[in-house]
Amino acid sequence: MSLNLNFISTPHKQIMSNASQTRSLDQLLKGERAVVRAIESEETADGRALVVRLNALGINIGKEVSVIRLAWLGGPMLLRVNQATQVAIRRSEARCVVVEEIKGDESPA
Repeated sequence: MSLNLNFISTPHKQIMSNASQTRSLDQLLKGERAVVRAIESEETADGRALVVRLNALGINIGKEVSVIRLAWLGGPMLLRVNQATQVAIRRSEARCVVVEEIKGDESPA
């Protein structure tokens, strides 16, 4: 079994300015759908552990995610991954996931 670990060392703000269609997962609102385009992480043990955790939850590059519920006061997000699995992640973890929003009835590329 191999894990696809992708580390992006560029700052999130720089990615956002280069790709106007992308934003971090924590910025999605309830009901919005998106495709995971990257997972930002520091190249430290904690950063690698976050990538492994997100991969284990099914949050991988190319997967579709949708927001089911947002907890108050910046609490966890309840997500549906690939229209099958429901997972809850911290907003700080969601901030590390770069997504491209799916508009209307579009299918993910």
